[in-house]
Amino acid sequence: MWKNRLIVILFMIGSGVLIGVRGGAAAYLLFYTSLLVPCFSLFYVLYVYSRFCIYQKLEHRTVGKEEQIPYTFRLANEDKIPYFRVSVEFLKDSSTVAQMDMEKEYFLLPGEEVSCSTTLLCHRRGEYQVGICRAKVLDYFSLFSIAYSVQTRIEVKVNPRIVVLADFVFDPEHREEKSSRSQYKESKQDLGTELRDYEDGDSMRLIHWKALAASGKLLSRKYQEEERDGICFAVDFFPALPEVNGMERLVLEDKLLEALLAVADYFWRKKTRIQFFCASLCEGQRGEMELCSREDIERLHQFCCEIRFDAALPLAEVLRMAASRIPTSSNLILFTMVLTMELYEQLRLLNGSGIRSTLFYFRREQWVEDGFEELFSSELSLVVIPYEKEPVPILEGRDT
Repeated sequence: MWKNRLIVILFMIGSGVLIGVRGGAAAYLLFYTSLLVPCFSLFYVLYVYSRFCIYQKLEHRTVGKEEQIPYTFRLANEDKIPYFRVSVEFLKDSSTVAQMDMEKEYFLLPGEEVSCSTTLLCHRRGEYQVGICRAKVLDYFSLFSIAYSVQTRIEVKVNPRIVVLADFVFDPEHREEKSSRSQYKESKQDLGTELRDYEDGDSMRLIHWKALAASGKLLSRKYQEEERDGICFAVDFFPALPEVNGMERLVLEDKLLEALLAVADYFWRKKTRIQFFCASLCEGQRGEMELCSREDIERLHQFCCEIRFDAALPLAEVLRMAASRIPTSSNLILFTMVLTMELYEQLRLLNGSGIRSTLFYFRREQWVEDGFEELFSSELSLVVIPYEKEPVPILEGRDT
């Protein structure tokens, strides 16, 4: 663009010198042409800017994180002149449009339109805009360009996802040797009282002989696995990072909720009852729930879809109020984005009661060493999840 502008300027100067030296109609024609070209280019760019039409459509406005959603955009020339060198720019901080050439320029004849159907992925939980954010118009001679914001942007609400963990290395009952752990689980299986119809191949040990005598029908007993002891969760929804910008806060909240849901799903699959504590989000509502079924996990997921991280109480105060309801000698898993001295003192008190704590700390991007991580590590199991890393590989032990 600057090269073409330089050529036009040199052309103006040269034609002006030619008029002064020789004069004549040809010299004046060249001079006025050099003046008209940039004027025409500027007028063309402004005209296309005011007339160019962009249409975009997303199949759903409420979507799940990393869910592929059908997305269509259409560029239309509804005018009498052709449009040359029109390009579009997509929002890419939190979403990606699949299979798109971001540098492509479109040429539209009068009445022509270009339509593209693809998929869009949202990478972060929250409410934000996706799709085309700007359009850029360039003139015939590449002298002027105008980039303008698209007014009809698409607003989406992105819900957190539930990731199924292959393993959870911070499970309090996790064993280093998986073989010995599997033998331990098998030893906890026992024959229950629930009956089913006899199937070929069933062991004689499974047959319920008293039921056979009473009903005259072969019935087998089911294996029943003993449930594990319960575990407690405490989550910090207090807005304790006022200096963090919107995108960084969105990323931290997304990582915390994804880790929370993944760990909750893990313990549900292990038949472990979960006692969940957080600050009350509205007056009259208790920040406590018990999770012991798939419906409860779905209820927690719905809760995380609506959460705003604007609780009135910090995590330390939540623990102080819930201390009497946390069983002695139990395991406590905590999720927070802030380490404070009040939280440290409260966890020390719980540790003195035999409550073993594992704290997942989601560290911000611009992190300054303040000694809290070392302090917390001295009293409990502290797991730091840096801003630039995803939580699931850390939870599974694949990224340390």
